[in-house]
Amino acid sequence: KEAEQLRQEAHREVLAILESITNSFVHVDRQWRYTYVNRRAEEYAGQSREEMVGQRIWDVSPELLGTPLERQAREAMETQQMAHFEAWHPRWQRWLEIHAYPEPDGLSLYSQDITERKQAEAHLQEAHATITTILESITDAFSHVETEWRYTYVNQGWEKMMGKKREE
Repeated sequence: KEAEQLRQEAHREVLAILESITNSFVHVDRQWRYTYVNRRAEEYAGQSREEMVGQRIWDVSPELLGTPLERQAREAMETQQMAHFEAWHPRWQRWLEIHAYPEPDGLSLYSQDITERKQAEAHLQEAHATITTILESITDAFSHVETEWRYTYVNQGWEKMMGKKREE
């Protein structure tokens, strides 16, 4: 009786931890049915765990079929190898960093919202492309060197003035 009480207490503690984390956590069985959905996953999905538990992930979110998220999750389940990947969730309209942890009874998916980071990366890439376009359009020689005097960038004006190719 004491062992059962300790097991139940440990189970409650684990559930409290899963509910307190700020990221999405779900578990699916080998048939892809939700067996556990935490509070954050409910918020992202816009559905209650009562609506989701027992349902197949692909029935709850058919938009995931054919996506990299589906392929990675299926591969983790089939190979029983942990997977770590980033994927766009179309319905949630979020970029997710996902850790998929397989076990004999199913798959746990821990997801962190990285949408802001992905947007910042896209803005940086756009800014870099704009700066490169500007530097390539000027006729004056321009170069950038790092602290150890190694070139990190030269424009066409520099190539022309120095009579050398960038690769050199």
